[in-house]
Amino acid sequence: MNVRTLVLIACLVAALGVAPGSASAGSTGEESHSTKASTHHRHRAQAAAHHGSRTAHSHVRHASSGKHKVHSASKSKRASARTETARRRKSHAAGRTHKRHRAAATRKYSRHAKATHKRVARRSGHRRHHHVVARAGKPRMVAAKAVPAKGAADLDEGVWRHPVPPFALLRLEQGSGAKHHFPGAPRLSARSVLVVDREQDRVLFEKNSTERLPIASITKLMTAMVVLDAHQPPNQLVTVTEADVDRLKHSRSRLPVGTRLTREELLHLALLASENRAASALSRNYPGGERAFVDAMNRKARFLGMLSTHFDDPTGLTPTNISTARDLARMVRAAYTYPTIRAITSSPEYVVEQQGRLDGVRFRNTNRLVRLGAWEIGLSKTGYIEEAGRCLVMEAEIGGRPTLIILLHGEGRGSHFADAIRLRQWIERREMVSLTN
Repeated sequence: MNVRTLVLIACLVAALGVAPGSASAGSTGEESHSTKASTHHRHRAQAAAHHGSRTAHSHVRHASSGKHKVHSASKSKRASARTETARRRKSHAAGRTHKRHRAAATRKYSRHAKATHKRVARRSGHRRHHHVVARAGKPRMVAAKAVPAKGAADLDEGVWRHPVPPFALLRLEQGSGAKHHFPGAPRLSARSVLVVDREQDRVLFEKNSTERLPIASITKLMTAMVVLDAHQPPNQLVTVTEADVDRLKHSRSRLPVGTRLTREELLHLALLASENRAASALSRNYPGGERAFVDAMNRKARFLGMLSTHFDDPTGLTPTNISTARDLARMVRAAYTYPTIRAITSSPEYVVEQQGRLDGVRFRNTNRLVRLGAWEIGLSKTGYIEEAGRCLVMEAEIGGRPTLIILLHGEGRGSHFADAIRLRQWIERREMVSLTN
């Protein structure tokens, strides 16, 4: 073996890591390498097993969390269902309690009606029919005389109607005040009505006569009385200014700004044609101005016993000018004592002389019944704003008797005139029947 071969063998042995010349050492190196490999594989297996156990634990934990979430949602839903059930039970219990209370109240008023029926029957000595009036607030018992007239007409709209003998006077507790009913009375559009015999102070018809309502231009009757009470010169010239223009309702006027008329002419236009600018100009030229004028109106109302009446302006354009049919009957009776007011309001028209016009400017009475000439009217005044409806007050001769008619809050154009005609026809028919009997 030459040197080259030995060198090659030595290099191979060095490369294999075996000590040269030792066979046991070579076997030991192989065993050590095998042990290291097996240890490495064991470590990898342990690591994989450990990772698998962690993954499994993680899956179990996540599954447990999801199960907990599902359980919490189900628990919340069951709690909501229980709350809704409790609410429904409470609502039903409250409804049953309300029904029991209502039934108890009905029984209470029924017992009261029966007791009153017996008491009235004992006092009157004959049987009466009773009805419970279902209105706002507590039911009220209405007594009607015994034998109803077959086919009797309804009394009026909005009231419990029942048949009654001809011309029996019934006193009903209705709304805010007493009301007299006559069978066969017409159905009226007006919300509040009062018809009175002026000489005898006898109520001929009444409907909600104590209800406080806006009175619109009916106010101008009080305006006229305050103007006349001041005893200012009737021929004094008064100028219509911008202060007299209606800024509230923007109503029309035939008196342009700058018009100069006498106090008497303005009074004619305020009463007959219901000119708002005329009434405003009269109040401005009152001693102390418009505020003092309105104060005088309210003092006059209290002096006349109009305790449910209040004025805020002299024209009636504001809805806070309020009164009742009974108070207005007092005012109409007082206004009737002024000959000037009677003469103006019972005239069909009035002509104001104007330069450049030969025939002047013609103003017509707002009450068409005065213009028709079929009525004997001693005093009248109309009124309208949206809040007050159609209003009419007048003194007229009906059935040969001086009669005061108060109509407030009529619905529809011309409804107050139609109501007045129906009332007149009904009163005249009743008077004829009473004369024949």
